[in-house]
Amino acid sequence: RHDPNDVHWLGRDRFILSCGHSSLTLYIQLYLGGFGLELSDIQALRTFKSKTPGHPEFRHTDGVEITTGPLGQGLASAVGMAMAA
Repeated sequence: RHDPNDVHWLGRDRFILSCGHSSLTLYIQLYLGGFGLELSDIQALRTFKSKTPGHPEFRHTDGVEITTGPLGQGLASAVGMAMAA
């Protein structure tokens, strides 16, 4: 469940990408889910000032739930988000 018009909806499902270097998988989901990414944004992957940086950044691209960091961080972050929900 998601609402591209309200990316902070409390009842939304969350996708936590733990390994940020595979960011293309997240950006494709956001593109297909209607979160405002265009095909040109996908083509600009990992370019300076694009909506699709090499590692997803929270508040930089709508629909990105967390800024990625060290491998394995995603599991702990997801558990924390689930406990807070």
